[in-house]
Amino acid sequence: MMYYVLHKLKVRIILYITAETPILDRLEPAIQQHNPAQLEASISDYYSAGLTDDTGLLLETEELLAALRAQKELTAAMQKRDCKRLDETILAAEHAVSMSGKTTLQPIKAGRKDLLTSRRMEMKRRAAEEKRGVVQELGYQILDADKVRRLENLRHEVLQMNQSTISEIRNYNHPPQLVHQVMVATYLLLGVNESETQVRNIFLSSNI
Repeated sequence: MMYYVLHKLKVRIILYITAETPILDRLEPAIQQHNPAQLEASISDYYSAGLTDDTGLLLETEELLAALRAQKELTAAMQKRDCKRLDETILAAEHAVSMSGKTTLQPIKAGRKDLLTSRRMEMKRRAAEEKRGVVQELGYQILDADKVRRLENLRHEVLQMNQSTISEIRNYNHPPQLVHQVMVATYLLLGVNESETQVRNIFLSSNI
C-alpha cells in the first residue's frame, strides 16, 4: 500500500514538472522582454494547467503586465490627445502604480525549496525588478500625460472663444505687452512654432 501511494505521488510530481517547466520556459523571456501578449498567455496557461504558486511569481507577473498595459494605453491616449481617453488612462495608470508592491506573500516553508520552487523564486525576483522599472517610467509618463491633458483643455477653451473678442484682439496695431505675451503663449499651446510667434504674425494671422 505504501509503495502504491509513493508511486502515485511520484507520478503526480513528474506530471507537475512536465506541465510547469515549459510554461516557465515561455514566461521567463516574456518577463525580460516586457512582452504583454506572452505574459498574458503564460499566466493563463499556468492557471489552466491547475498549477499552484506559493512564491509570488504570478502576482509579480500580473502586476508587471498591468503596468505594461497601462503604459501602452497611456502612450496611445497622449498621441491622440483625446481628453476623455487621457482621463481614463491616467486613472488606470495611477491605479497600476498604487497597486504595485502591495501584495502580501506567504513565506516559503523550510524544506520546500525544490528546483522548480527555486526557479520560480528567482523569476519572481526578476519580475519584481522589471516591474519596478516599468512603474517608475509609468510615474513619469503620468506627469507628461497630465500636462498634455491640461494643454488640450486650454486649447479647446481658446478655440471656443467668442469671435468678437478675437476680432477685437486682432485689431490691435500696437498691443500692450501683456496682451502680446498672452497671445504668444496661446499660439504656443496651439502648436505654432516659437519662431513664428512675432507680433506682426500673431495679429495679422487669420488662422485663429
